[in-house]
Amino acid sequence: MRPRGGVIGTALAPSQSSASGVWPMRAAEEYNRSSAWPNPDYYWNSVILYLSMEGTSFADLSPRTKTITAYGNAATSTTQAKMGQRSGSFTRSSGDRLVVSGSSAYSDFTYGTSDFTIETWLFLKSMPSSNTVPDYPGGYWIYGQGDQNADYGIDFYVLNSRIVFNVSSYSNNNFYGNHGMTTNQWYHVAAVRSGTTITIYVNGSQVAQQTGNSTAAATPNGNIVAIGSGEPAGATGANFDGYMDQYRVTKAARYSGNFVVPNY
Repeated sequence: MRPRGGVIGTALAPSQSSASGVWPMRAAEEYNRSSAWPNPDYYWNSVILYLSMEGTSFADLSPRTKTITAYGNAATSTTQAKMGQRSGSFTRSSGDRLVVSGSSAYSDFTYGTSDFTIETWLFLKSMPSSNTVPDYPGGYWIYGQGDQNADYGIDFYVLNSRIVFNVSSYSNNNFYGNHGMTTNQWYHVAAVRSGTTITIYVNGSQVAQQTGNSTAAATPNGNIVAIGSGEPAGATGANFDGYMDQYRVTKAARYSGNFVVPNY
């Protein structure tokens, strides 16, 4: 029997529902001929969370696997997908969210003075009515980190025409830019800290920047991060309304200026 060939990679092969790390040779050759071969990820070892949203359940495919728990009606869906066949579906009214926990989560998400990149693709089914900064629970949260009803934490969220980020205090240190997004379209969003400077990007273009936040808020024990909600325990707190795809957190500054959105 002939041995099967394979190519080592960090992205999913088209036929894979989970990342085995080995592409079947046929899939690799097809991608190579079509010029669609994924760019090598030089930051892969610094990835602390990666949800491809493929498969019928949520799984962290990063090198440091976390536990992902879905609440409400959060689920993977074939209705919309930016890459692959599925995305994560969230409904504003049902308390949908993903909660990230696990043995490595506390240390990984205690950023301190570390650089980081939080990024995903968004598809909004509706738009928040509010444009007030801050606005909890009026905003649609992309990333929420902090204790229930606590002021400190890390927040990344969308308002009617603004996209907002803070790394230390929800009440006092929000900064924002105009996102230019509309409903029923895919957009790539990213928040990047490099040194003491944090930059927000939409579709690879800078929309806001703040300098001076040298230390991120401490991370509480227990459930660490919420995706699609303002806080892990927030069943009805600032929930997202739409789809997310290719959700990735890297403990490094991936982008230092405007960039071409990656095909990952």
